[in-house]
Amino acid sequence: MKRYLLFCYLTFFGFIIFNFACFTHASKINLYINYHYSAETIYTNIRVNNSILFYTYFDDVDNKSENWLKQYPVWTKNELVTKKVVLTEKECFDLIE
Repeated sequence: MKRYLLFCYLTFFGFIIFNFACFTHASKINLYINYHYSAETIYTNIRVNNSILFYTYFDDVDNKSENWLKQYPVWTKNELVTKKVVLTEKECFDLIE
């Protein structure tokens, strides 16, 4: 129980410090988020580094995954598509909330 309370306290305290740092230095947002999911027929990687969002995915234009039964990915690294977008300050804060 003590470990759980300590974890909750540290998590809450870290969140407050993180938000305080972001709001006090609004002109320079230090934000890093990474979401990754992949399987045999799916690849998704979303990464935010400061105010730049990178979205990498497998675009199955040839319909390769329709009848895929093999136990390894249908996609190769060369088939992955990456898009890059610069987020506004408001969009960064929306991600934090």
